[in-house]
Amino acid sequence: MDRDERRRAFDKLLLAIEPIRAAHLEWRATFEAESSAAFMSIDYETRLKLVFHVFRMLATNVGSYRYLIYDKLGFGMDAYAVLFDGLDINNALVTKHDRDRTIVPTDVDSELDLEAFDEYRERGGEDAAAWFELQTARLDSEEGTSPE
Repeated sequence: MDRDERRRAFDKLLLAIEPIRAAHLEWRATFEAESSAAFMSIDYETRLKLVFHVFRMLATNVGSYRYLIYDKLGFGMDAYAVLFDGLDINNALVTKHDRDRTIVPTDVDSELDLEAFDEYRERGGEDAAAWFELQTARLDSEEGTSPE
């Protein structure tokens, strides 16, 4: 397929999905208006508590957008696209340091010293994978399984 054929195929695809895009934009505008009205219909104190809770979840999240909406906020998979504006917010707030900390497998998390990881980073360590290797080597040597 040459460049012109690919372009025609792409244009055909865009035309085919235009009704879906238009329906989504209409749904989104309706949902936005309904969610704003629903939020403003809640009494002040409850709105304050809800916003506090959401901000607290954002401020303390050190994981992915999925972790935030599924595990911390308790939504199901249906919320992924609805709350998608939160992806940029989450990515802006979750630092590389936070993401590096989340690479530690949960099955050995209790054995690995996350405070040691913080100290490693404060001393200029940049690579979480290298820290993980150091920690697993330490655990292996404590168990007598080290190759040395």
